Amino acid sequence: MLDTSFRRQAGFPRRVQLTIAVALVALIVGAVWLSRQYDNRIGWVRHTLEVQNELSRLLNTLQEAETGQRGYLLTGDVAYLGPYQRARDLVREEIHRLAGLTRDNPDQQRALRQVDEIADLKLAELQRTVELRQAGDTEGALGVVRTDRGRELMERLREQIAGMAAAEDSLLQERSRDAVAYSWALLAAIAAAGLLIVAFTAAWVRGARRAGRALATANESIAHANERLERTVEERTRALRESTERLTLILDSAVDYAFITMDVGGRITSWSPGAQSIFGWTAEEAVGQPGSLIFTDEDKRDGAPEREVGQALTHGRAPDERWHRRKDGSRLFASGELMRMGGAEHGVTLLKIARDRTQARRQEEELREFTAALEQRVAERTRELSDSNRALVAEMKSRESAETQVRQLQKMEAVGQLTGGIAHDFNNMLAIVIGSLNLVQRRLAKGDTDILKYVDGAIEGATRAATLTSRLLAFSRRQPLAPEPVDANRLVTGMSEILRRTIGEEIRLETVLAGGLWRSHADPSQLENAILNLAVNARDAMPDGGKLTIESANCHLDDAYVSQNEGAVPGQYVMLAVSDTGTGMTPEVRDKAFEPFFTTKDVGRGTGLGLSQVYGFVRQSGGHVKIYSEPGQGTTVKLYIPRFIGIEEKLAVAPVKQATPAGNPREIILVVEDEDRVRQFAVEALRELGYTTLHADGAAPALRVLDGHPDVTMLLTDIVMPDVNGRRLAEEALKRRPNLKVVYMTGFTRNAVVHNGVLDPGVNFLQKPFTLDQLASKVRGVLGAPPV
Repeated sequence: MLDTSFRRQAGFPRRVQLTIAVALVALIVGAVWLSRQYDNRIGWVRHTLEVQNELSRLLNTLQEAETGQRGYLLTGDVAYLGPYQRARDLVREEIHRLAGLTRDNPDQQRALRQVDEIADLKLAELQRTVELRQAGDTEGALGVVRTDRGRELMERLREQIAGMAAAEDSLLQERSRDAVAYSWALLAAIAAAGLLIVAFTAAWVRGARRAGRALATANESIAHANERLERTVEERTRALRESTERLTLILDSAVDYAFITMDVGGRITSWSPGAQSIFGWTAEEAVGQPGSLIFTDEDKRDGAPEREVGQALTHGRAPDERWHRRKDGSRLFASGELMRMGGAEHGVTLLKIARDRTQARRQEEELREFTAALEQRVAERTRELSDSNRALVAEMKSRESAETQVRQLQKMEAVGQLTGGIAHDFNNMLAIVIGSLNLVQRRLAKGDTDILKYVDGAIEGATRAATLTSRLLAFSRRQPLAPEPVDANRLVTGMSEILRRTIGEEIRLETVLAGGLWRSHADPSQLENAILNLAVNARDAMPDGGKLTIESANCHLDDAYVSQNEGAVPGQYVMLAVSDTGTGMTPEVRDKAFEPFFTTKDVGRGTGLGLSQVYGFVRQSGGHVKIYSEPGQGTTVKLYIPRFIGIEEKLAVAPVKQATPAGNPREIILVVEDEDRVRQFAVEALRELGYTTLHADGAAPALRVLDGHPDVTMLLTDIVMPDVNGRRLAEEALKRRPNLKVVYMTGFTRNAVVHNGVLDPGVNFLQKPFTLDQLASKVRGVLGAPPV
């Protein structure tokens, strides 16, 4: 501390001294702060280089995994799986390291998460093709590759990683510029402090000449201050040198990157060890050479080096991604950037940062070549498959044509068999009818009245013919049905007596009827006929006696059962099973059991229509039928009748045999039939029963008769007639006479009064051919009680 007299003698006012002291302290503090900022920027430069190295390693690892997978797919050599597996294992570690390095950068973290997701998809795609190839499914593996999904994923990975690398390049350039700027500022601060110290010291020397007595004190103070300042400068210089050495060490250790500085003329001023490692020239060989040293001859001729320098000077940076040359003349593919550093105050320097990507570039080219070869193989294979497919389609068409011809022949054979069976049975029955009637004629011509047995024979033959017709209609599902709620247990119980008479004493009848049985929905008379037919078949299969069992149960047919049994429909059914302990059936016989006129019985013992009638009735009722049989083990036929869902108005019971009901002359019936013989029979039969009858041969005359006789009680009309059918006739008649009773009669009809095999509601129907008793019962039932 100088005293007042010395300050006066030295010629320094107090204000100037304070100003110099403050400036010196500010420079020292600024130098310390700049040093710390410089250290911080150098740390971030090192951090950015580490991130770029990790990104490069990750991309190389993924490409190595893909290269190993493609090699294995093409050759089948398991040696390719070693690099593939190692690369797969390294991917997760490298992504984890990148996550730690970029935790300070939210944008890079988001990008890395996308890389992680795409890498998982890519590795899954690679693993799937390898597994298919290992399983021997080469075509399947190639099919996965052929979808281009793997190539798209790899392109997305390259784009994502390139984007992250570009972001890091931007950070590297920004942080490098900051580090250089802070280094220049630090040097400027140190230089300013030195100059200030020199100026301060010179001033004090001049003052000492004028103030000799204060010289010793001033020199001592200056010496102490200078000593402190030199220590500070030495410490900061040492720190700056250490930071510079660290930066140099970082740059030297980054052997994957080349750092090259050039002047504005494009001359190389510095050459990093990484540049020597990549390009081959030493620093002594490269420094002083033009920047075009590393460019290829064609790029030199094209003026690429000069354009790059000009763009960097003008716009601050110039991308550099091209093929370069090494000292030995070989080529390498490097990517990087030439940046402008500094400014007018410190001079302009150009910094080139480049990275060797030759291996990745060649892998990409190999991958493109492999993809092209694979696409060619796929195209060739596709052409082969297309040719094979065309040949297969032609063969299928040829086979379909042959199968169509076979089906047509089988159909014609079935029609021939059906026609032959019908002709055979009808001829037998007509022989009985014609023969019996001929005998009646001869006896009556002789005056012999003993003809009742011949009449009975003719009636029996005609009845058998009517039964055959009914069975044919049932098989073809054209027999009109009148379904209603049926208690199957009660129906089976009511048939016990007739079943026992039918099967005989040698066969024991047993019924196993389920409690709580659902009501079924079926025509009760046809259901009785079906059970009776099955009982007759069971009897014939047990010539030496046995047991006949009839069971009932609630049943649900599920999708699994339906998928294995054609024609079945899922739902709830009442199951009736008729089982015997007879001879059983072979599979061949069982498969043909429902065919019309197919029978295994002796000649004259069956028509072959019993099971056909059962099958047609059950299917027409919306049900399902199934046969279970084995030779020597007996047979079980299961009928699945749809469950009745709705309000039960009545339950079907077995009909009770009654005397033939008679008519009354006051009941007038109009008979409409285009067939003269049938009309004549119906008229005579009704008169025989006591009714008064009118008749017409068509709809038009019938309406005229109806208009002329307002007291007509009933219209009995055929359905199938020329011009106007019976249904339309009845509709017109009911418009004129709403209270008129109507009964339809026909031998076969499709849609007039029957739809889906079921009589329309409220329709009164009489199936041809009919007996006198059937006619009497139907007419009396429709008209109700006769008038008194």
